[in-house]
Amino acid sequence: MLTSSAHRGSVSASNLVVLLGCVTISSSVRGQEASLPSREPMRRILSSSRVNTGRGMRGTMKVANQAVKSMTTMYSTSNPSVWWSSASVSRGSSSSSNGMMRRRMGGSTTSSSRVASSTSLTTIPDSSGSSSDSGSSHNTVSASTTTGSSGTRITRLLDSCTKSLKSLWKFSRPHTIIGTFVSVVALHLTMLPPDIIMSSASASLSIMAFAPEFLKVSGYALSAALLINLYIVGLNQITDIKIDRVNKPDLPLASGEMNKSQALGVVFFALLSGLGLGFSNALGLTSVPLQLTLLMSALLGTLYSVPPFRLKRFPTSAALCISAVRGFVINFGFAAHAALLFKTTESLVSLPLRCWLVASFYTVYGIVIALAKDVPDVTGDAKFGIRSFSVRMGQKFIMTLASNMLAGLHFAVAGLLAILSFDSNPIPRLIAAACASYAGISVIKERAKIDPSDSEQAYKYYMHLWKLFYLSYFALPLAQ
Repeated sequence: MLTSSAHRGSVSASNLVVLLGCVTISSSVRGQEASLPSREPMRRILSSSRVNTGRGMRGTMKVANQAVKSMTTMYSTSNPSVWWSSASVSRGSSSSSNGMMRRRMGGSTTSSSRVASSTSLTTIPDSSGSSSDSGSSHNTVSASTTTGSSGTRITRLLDSCTKSLKSLWKFSRPHTIIGTFVSVVALHLTMLPPDIIMSSASASLSIMAFAPEFLKVSGYALSAALLINLYIVGLNQITDIKIDRVNKPDLPLASGEMNKSQALGVVFFALLSGLGLGFSNALGLTSVPLQLTLLMSALLGTLYSVPPFRLKRFPTSAALCISAVRGFVINFGFAAHAALLFKTTESLVSLPLRCWLVASFYTVYGIVIALAKDVPDVTGDAKFGIRSFSVRMGQKFIMTLASNMLAGLHFAVAGLLAILSFDSNPIPRLIAAACASYAGISVIKERAKIDPSDSEQAYKYYMHLWKLFYLSYFALPLAQ
C-alpha cells in the first residue's frame, strides 16, 4: 500500500516536472505568439497526461516524449535561436525540479533519474527505446549561449560608454562649451587680414586659399580654449556639490552619475592638456596672447571656486571674475592671437581698433551674464552662505537691471553700426545692426514673460540670454 502510494506520488511529480518544463519553454517565447503554429496538438498532449497518470513511469515517459516532439515542431521551425535558448532554460528548470523531488521523496532514485531523462531536451527516449543525437544538440546550445553572452557584454559595454559620455557632456556645461566655440571661431574670422576680407578674383589671396591656414590656427586655439573651459566649470561643480543638490540636482556630481574622483581626474587632465597646448610651440601655432589668455582664465576660474579664496562668496569679486573671463580676457586675448598669426598686425602695440571694441562689448555682456546667473540660484546660495547680488537685493531687481543693461547695449551697437554703414561695407553692417536690434527687443520681450522669483522661469530666461550671446558672435564678422 505504501509502495503504491509512493509510486503514484513519483508519477504525479514526474508529470508535474514535464508540465513545468513545457510551460517554461512556452513562456520564454511568449513574445512571438503571432508567428507560431497552432497549439492544439500541445493541448491534446497535456490533456492525455491526466489519462497516463495512472499508467506508471512508462506512461509518463510517453507524455514527455510527445510533449518535447510537439514543442520542437512548433518552435524550432519558427525561430531556432529562441528554441535553443528556451531549451537551455528548460534543462535548468528540469534539473532544479528533479533535485527538489529527490529531497522531498527521500528515495526513489531510479524514478527521479528517469524523470530527469524525460524532461531533458537533448536526449529523450521514447517507448520504443529510440533516442536523438545529444552531442550535436549540446554543441549548438553551447555555441548559442556563448554568442548570446558575448553579445550581452558588448551591449553593456556600449551602454556604459554612452552613459559616461552623456555624463561628461553634462559635466562640461554645454552652454558654456558652445559659447567658447562660437566666440573663438568668430574672433578668428573677425581678425582676418584685409586682403582676405575684400578678396576678389584678382586678389593675391582668396578665402578658399586661406581656409587651411584659418582652420589650423583657429582649431589649435579652440582645442586649448575648450579644455580650459572644461577645467573651470568642472572645478566649480566639484566645490559646489552641496549647493548644486539644491539649485541644479540634475548635474552629474549632484545626482551621483559621476563621483568626485572621476571629476578630479577630468579637470586636471583638462588643465594640463589645455596649458600644454598653449605653451607648446612645436607646431608654431601659439603666441603670447594665447598663453596669457589660457593662464589667466584658469587662474581666475580657480580663485572663483576654490577655498580659501572662493571669490564667488563676494558678489562684486564674483561678477568681476565672470565678466573678466567671459568678457575682456577671452575676447581680447583670442583676437590678439588671431591678429598676430594671421599677420593682420605686426605687434600688440598696433592691434586694430576693432579688437578693443569687441573686448569692450563683451565685457559688458559678461557683467550681465554674471548678474543673471545667480538669479535662479538664490535658494541654494542663501542656504550655504553665498551672498550674491540676487540674495542681497532680490531676484526681481537684479533681473531687471541685467535685462535693461543688455537691451541698452544691443540698441547702442545697432545705432553705431547703422551710422558706420554709410562709410563702408553697408550691407554686412546693416545686417549686423538688424541682429543687434532684434536681440535688444528680444531681451525686453522675454523678460516681460517671466517671474524672476520662479527659479525655473529665471533659468529659462538666463539660457535665452546665452542664445543671444551666440547670435552676437555670428553677427560679429559682419560688423568689421
